[in-house]
Amino acid sequence: MPVGVFNSEGILDPSTASKDTYDDNRIPVVLKTVVDLLNDKNILGPTGITGATGPITPASVTGPTGSTGVGPTGPAFWGRGPTGSSGYQGPSGPTGNTGTAGATGPTGSIGPTGSATGAAGNTGPTSATGATGPTGATGRTGPQGANGPVVTTKFAAPTSDPFIAGAVWNPSGLSGPNRLVLSSGQ
Repeated sequence: MPVGVFNSEGILDPSTASKDTYDDNRIPVVLKTVVDLLNDKNILGPTGITGATGPITPASVTGPTGSTGVGPTGPAFWGRGPTGSSGYQGPSGPTGNTGTAGATGPTGSIGPTGSATGAAGNTGPTSATGATGPTGATGRTGPQGANGPVVTTKFAAPTSDPFIAGAVWNPSGLSGPNRLVLSSGQ
C-alpha cells in the first residue's frame, strides 16, 4: 500500500503483546491510527477464501520501479507516525546465458629419454680350491718365564702375533689409533 494509507493490521493486538511493552509511548500513536482508520473508512475485514492457484506464466522482464509516495509528517505533539508498508517487489528477471568455455591449451612435448644401462658382463668361472695341508703336530708348552720389572702402568701390546684367537697385538710397534690387530690364532 502507498505510504500514508493506514490499515488495522498495523495496530498491535493487546492480547498478544507484552503488557510491559505495549505502552512504550505508543498509545498516542495507536489512538491516532484508530482515528485515521475510522475517518478514512479503511478498516480491513476478514480475509476471504483463497482461490485456486492459476497457471504459472513465464518470467517477464522486471518493470521500472515506481516512485515512492511521501506521507505527511504528523504533528510533533503526537510523536513519530508508524512506518509505511514496503512496496511490492517485482519478479526476478531471467538468468543470462552461460558463456562458452575457453579452449584447452596445447600439451607440452615430452623430453628425450636418457640412455639405458648396459647389460651386465658374464661371471667368470670359479677357480678350484686347493688341497688343505696336513695339520702340524702341537708342540709342548714351555715353562713360564720370570716376571719382569714393572716399568709403567700403561698397557703395551706385544709386537709379534701370539697365535691366540682374539689376542691383541701391535704388528708395527708404533703408538696411536688403528695400530692394534686381533690374532686369528693360527
